[in-house]
Amino acid sequence: MARPCLTLACVLALAASPLAATRAGAESITVPFSVDVTHVFSSVPDILTPITGGSLQKGAEFHGVFSFDPDLPNKDADPTQFGLFGPAGTLALDLPWASSFGPPTFETEDNGFFAPGPGADLFSLGSGGHSLLDPNAMLIPILSFVDPAGVALSGTALPRSITAIQAFPVKEFRMAFSRGEDDGSLFIGTVRLDDTSPVPEPAGVLLAATGLLVLTSRVWTHGRNRSPSSPAVL
Repeated sequence: MARPCLTLACVLALAASPLAATRAGAESITVPFSVDVTHVFSSVPDILTPITGGSLQKGAEFHGVFSFDPDLPNKDADPTQFGLFGPAGTLALDLPWASSFGPPTFETEDNGFFAPGPGADLFSLGSGGHSLLDPNAMLIPILSFVDPAGVALSGTALPRSITAIQAFPVKEFRMAFSRGEDDGSLFIGTVRLDDTSPVPEPAGVLLAATGLLVLTSRVWTHGRNRSPSSPAVL
């Protein structure tokens, strides 16, 4: 039987264990993303408001970023079918009511037997933190990337680029919680990876603009100085 992806009990157990040191290096992958909240669970109103301050609603948007080393060792007992990595790397969310989060745990499953059907590929990560408004409420953010066709992964190794993660057509976020005897989900949302194209530094933009002005000036001066019968040479 296939192992369920990042169950609440699994994440809680991993969050309670000693955190592994985050591996940082040039090979690390940093993934910025945005979440559109698509459903807030109304079954927990007496829990939701104390944890979030009542500010969370359907249609809200927030942003986050996670990073990991794709060469992390696979700790799963069946590494040919499943991948279990970490805790390592980082996860951050810009939710004002949430604390910082510990190094996440990553999972992969190649052609597994989970929803939406057999043969799907999974890449997921989960971490642990707490509400700043209710310190007794533990928060468990979980990101899941699923390919129902089972072609995004060719094994249980971690994705090696943002492009490889983008190839998963289904991208979801779930914020789970645990407070005393209560546990469940606060909300779910859809995930989109943000543009990671390099933005030119202001100095670089100024330098490029200056170079264009100099080139334009030279062409203009050359055009005025040449005789009408001379061919234009740029």
